[in-house]
Amino acid sequence: MTTRRSGWTHSAEGHILQSFQSKSGGLKYNEVARCGEYRTERLILRVRRMAAAG
Repeated sequence: MTTRRSGWTHSAEGHILQSFQSKSGGLKYNEVARCGEYRTERLILRVRRMAAAG
């Protein structure tokens, strides 16, 4: 399935989110350590739901 605004598939979004990792942990690791969750992924899922709702 392709998102309306970005034109990316859901699997492409997942790949992009996972690509922000580094030897020191990266985005996901740092957000989980700091916030207790992967905030960026949650926000992207929220935007996806809002776009689907119209």
